[in-house]
Amino acid sequence: MKCGHKICRDCIATHCHSKLADLDTYASGIRCPGTGCSHTLHRDQLKRVLNPEDLAVHDERLQAFAQALERERSPIGTWIGRFVGRATAQA
Repeated sequence: MKCGHKICRDCIATHCHSKLADLDTYASGIRCPGTGCSHTLHRDQLKRVLNPEDLAVHDERLQAFAQALERERSPIGTWIGRFVGRATAQA
């Protein structure tokens, strides 16, 4: 992990998969499971540990979260929407 925690691939994949169902994940991002760690995993890291189906679920839910924020005319929602659009276009 970029934060320095040593976590096996299977463990981080299981952690990320479990976070897909947690709606709060999309407000704060998927974080390192290390105790007290605030490192947020970026899409390139998720792409290495999630299977393609889970990555697609993550992208869809993040996009829906961004659209909900954008509907509320939140500046952060607009930014997330643009960022997610670029990230998924590069996939």
